[in-house]
Amino acid sequence: MKILIASAVSNDAIDTLRIHHEVVYTPGADEDRLCSAIDGCDVLVFRSGVEITARVLDCAPDLTAVIRAGSGYDNIDLSVLERRVLHFFRVPGPGAKAVAEMAFTLMLALSRR
Repeated sequence: MKILIASAVSNDAIDTLRIHHEVVYTPGADEDRLCSAIDGCDVLVFRSGVEITARVLDCAPDLTAVIRAGSGYDNIDLSVLERRVLHFFRVPGPGAKAVAEMAFTLMLALSRR
């Protein structure tokens, strides 16, 4: 299986995936680079900070699954996922605690001016 990882992840995670899969790693890539990197990929993994446009998804005829490490939908074109009937998975849990802690800390900072 060929996997495109379009966001920064740990080297250990990439090394583990490379044992059984071909991994293309393009953190911080622009749309043109994503379009060329996603060709032939079966799976796309991404987080916040990268925009997965209709153009990027249309450059991936072999794509079967999209994995969003995080909770939002604001950086992917959902209409393309629906049109192509691609499997879409979200993994919101790992960052939820850190986000809650940051929100609480910012509220405390605001209350103290």
